[in-house]
Amino acid sequence: MKLLRVAAVLLCAYGTHSLPTNTGLVERQSGSKIATAHFMLGITGGYTAANWQEDINAAKAIGIDAFALNIARVAVDAFTPTQLALAYSEAQSLNFKLYISFDFAWFAPDSSSVSEIVGILQTYAAHPAALKHNNKAVVTTFIGDGFGNNWNTVRSQVSTSLEILPNWQPPNVQNNAAVDGAFSWVAWPNSNNNPIAGPMTTASDTAYLSALAGKVYMAPVSPWFFTHFDFSSWQKNWIFASDDLYVTRWNQILSIAPPLIQIVTWNDFGESSYIGPYNAGHSDDGSSQWAAGFPHDAWRTLSKPYITAYKAGASSPTVTEEKLVYWYRPHPKGLTCSDPLAKPTGWDFAQDKIFVATLLTSPAQLIVKSGSNSEVTINVGAGIVLSSVDMATGTQSFKLRRNNCDIISGNGGIQVASTCARYNFNAYVGEFTPSTGTCTTTTTTRSTTTTTRSTTTTTASPTPTPASVCNHGEGDGNFMGLCDFSCYFGYCPSGVCRCTSWGAPNTPPPTTGQNGVPLPGLGDGYLGLCSFACNHGYCPPTAWFSDLCTPPTSSSTTTVPSTSSTTTTTTTTTSTSQTTESQTTTSSARTTVASTKTTTVTSSPTTTPATTKKTTSSQKTTTTSKKTIVTTTTSKKATTTSKKATTTPKKTTTRSTTTKKKTTTTRKSTTPTTRKTTTKTKSKTTTTKKSPTPCTSKPKPTPK
Repeated sequence: MKLLRVAAVLLCAYGTHSLPTNTGLVERQSGSKIATAHFMLGITGGYTAANWQEDINAAKAIGIDAFALNIARVAVDAFTPTQLALAYSEAQSLNFKLYISFDFAWFAPDSSSVSEIVGILQTYAAHPAALKHNNKAVVTTFIGDGFGNNWNTVRSQVSTSLEILPNWQPPNVQNNAAVDGAFSWVAWPNSNNNPIAGPMTTASDTAYLSALAGKVYMAPVSPWFFTHFDFSSWQKNWIFASDDLYVTRWNQILSIAPPLIQIVTWNDFGESSYIGPYNAGHSDDGSSQWAAGFPHDAWRTLSKPYITAYKAGASSPTVTEEKLVYWYRPHPKGLTCSDPLAKPTGWDFAQDKIFVATLLTSPAQLIVKSGSNSEVTINVGAGIVLSSVDMATGTQSFKLRRNNCDIISGNGGIQVASTCARYNFNAYVGEFTPSTGTCTTTTTTRSTTTTTRSTTTTTASPTPTPASVCNHGEGDGNFMGLCDFSCYFGYCPSGVCRCTSWGAPNTPPPTTGQNGVPLPGLGDGYLGLCSFACNHGYCPPTAWFSDLCTPPTSSSTTTVPSTSSTTTTTTTTTSTSQTTESQTTTSSARTTVASTKTTTVTSSPTTTPATTKKTTSSQKTTTTSKKTIVTTTTSKKATTTSKKATTTPKKTTTRSTTTKKKTTTTRKSTTPTTRKTTTKTKSKTTTTKKSPTPCTSKPKPTPK
């Protein structure tokens, strides 16, 4: 991690993002797909050929095609020319690709920067290892909106054709002939770059695709964000809500299917967004305090089937190798640490939960025990299913059971601590792999009292567990945005929406008394969704689906569409196409046992559109006798492959002094919650609505 890319995430999410959007504007993109990852060259001053080989081979193993090499000016990192030459040489020998991402926290819209950029591209755009798209060498940036038409000068002086995809805000790429497309850095839920509870939506993607109007779009995907630096002149200390982000965002990527994606990041340890190994060759900028000993390698395991599906143009991943991937933080969020630096901004948006992604070829039971909490058993289906249970301090234990046999059984790599010296909101990520061995099967004889319950399920959705409600969903076309919002808060009408996650309820905004109604000519499928959404505060003229729903012109009695499983309330703040959603847990209307609180996000293992199939299941209420029979069979036993980095970080490079000075001039009057830059083109991302707007104020009947 460069010490520090002053704006590295000061502007990382400068557009609107927290607001669920009318994702009907986000259409699947056709054509071949390229998967890349953001790579911080600024920490590779001590890299050898072996270090580059380790990173490149690890990336290739999961289907990544190229690294975007984030570079500062040579005056900042004198080793840049040496490491660029080494990287391109090793990439060529390993049949891997690279492209340059110019970091405009250091470059500027001046002649000297133009000259340096031209020199680098003249050398590497024609290199055999250069990434090409549309037969042009790909070039990206971090920020740099102010560079503007200087790209025309660069293009004219580089002999190789360039595909310039800068990380500019949507208004600055719209109708701009100097660039060929854009790359978005909005990979985390935020509002005006401030942390929010989420959820992650496709609002930013919509804004970019609308502004680009057919030009090339490179979309971001990131697993995590936490940074905790304290320097003499400023602090860099915040989180973005990331608990279920990686699975959620990958599913969005499969839905959008952009021509290029960039995983943010491969090795930015300072911002905890890395999926690469904690490579011994990197220099330490102080981030070892929260990154050393916190491997994220298992997120590469989770990435692989998604990357495969993305490249194949599939709408969901297919699992061919079974795994259990888990992650959790090292201490509860409410803990007070003996840390001279305060809790990171946004700490309250973190969830005190243990997260487990199961990658299965057939259904099984996931059993998780967190500390002193009771075991939680979750029925998980085939495909990739994300589940969560409440966190408690102590040991974290995981089992995967199939046909009464524990095919996985093991403990997490670290305990959740009850005390802490420093705040650490990074994630520890590990994995288990079933392997052939001896399995102990426990059969319990029960005397039972039977109660039958009939349930209706959808083939592409996870099976709801007792005390769980729908907390994520999706729809097609114009229903996509409405279902995204409504299902997230427990109202997910079948037929128009598909529930993709069952678990603990999310708290919806408080009711407003306004029952929204669909536009004339729209089907009755919009009735309940418009009523629910508007009645929970998402129906002003600036709302994300104001082209579908509108409040009635006169006041009416509030009727909230109900579900059979939950009653929820929430708080929402809306401001100029941006929404901060405060999530808290509410009680389910179902009778629930504390040990069965779960949240599940599912990716179907099939690649065909989901079809609804009704099935009836009988659930028995049982009382258990004390007789237990234990048998031993040959089956599978878990092998733990959870990794823990033990590398001793090296001493901070001399670049840190330069960085602090640079930071002071770039980040004047900036606080962790108000992030500014000297770039002159800062503006808010807006969502482009379809025209004409098919709104009406004529009330329609309230749904039942």
